[in-house]
Amino acid sequence: SKTWGEEQEIYSEEELDAILREDPEQTVILEVEFTWCRACKNFLKKYKKYASLYPKVRFLKVVGNKNEGTKRLCKDRLGVTFSPVFFSFRSGRILGTHRGIKEDPFRDFVRSDLRQLEMP
Repeated sequence: SKTWGEEQEIYSEEELDAILREDPEQTVILEVEFTWCRACKNFLKKYKKYASLYPKVRFLKVVGNKNEGTKRLCKDRLGVTFSPVFFSFRSGRILGTHRGIKEDPFRDFVRSDLRQLEMP
């Protein structure tokens, strides 16, 4: 269940697809991280901050090495070779991707595809 203004961890491809179907017009941001990724841990506070700044956007997170389902999602479907990496979705498809934890480029990535009503 969606908590507005908070990031939500997902555990499978099926869970991602279910969320993408809930409100196809909503922008969804997915962060892919791994347990060994120090940069990912360093970015967590900022990611949570953006989730609260943009409450009409859905912010998800998946840990790529958490289980077989997350491995499949990240490796086979999303082709992840770098972390953290971010994907934006709408209508079930990927709008854009972003790599790295510099805040200005991340903010530009988040804002680039938002609908007017999703702007804070």
